[in-house]
Amino acid sequence: MNYFLFDKEKSLEDIVNTAYKGLTASARKDAEALLIKANPQLKKSIKNIRKGSIIRVPAFRSKDKRNRKASDDPIETVALDLSKKLRVFEDVLSDKFSEVDKKIKREAALLKSATKELKTKPNGEELAKSLSKHLKESKEINAKKKKVSLDALEVLQKIADSVER
Repeated sequence: MNYFLFDKEKSLEDIVNTAYKGLTASARKDAEALLIKANPQLKKSIKNIRKGSIIRVPAFRSKDKRNRKASDDPIETVALDLSKKLRVFEDVLSDKFSEVDKKIKREAALLKSATKELKTKPNGEELAKSLSKHLKESKEINAKKKKVSLDALEVLQKIADSVER
């Protein structure tokens, strides 16, 4: 017996379509009866079933050979979904760190152009050195955080990719 996670299905027909592909009308009725037998909670209102609930999908042999089971192992489904989302998050995170790098470079260029003007002011040279030091430290901290974050995501990605049953 296989399983799938209840998600956006709004009717028993949607659940049957999620669990089995390409059913004929008569095969669909048989599959509905089989699903209700394996999952008595489906007799009641579908609205009462919480998102993420596990639905049992019994093996279904139709007279029509083209009917195949569509559901996957829920653990593999979750692992694949997690893996995809981690890749997207990695791209977003990398972009955010790149934006911070660009901002630091812009501020360093602005400081460099303003340094001559600052040197003419009282304590201006100290201020310019202090700001320059701060920007350099910010750049180093950003690089360290980026490396740690992307390394952690890589470990999570390897864990998600290694999930097998």
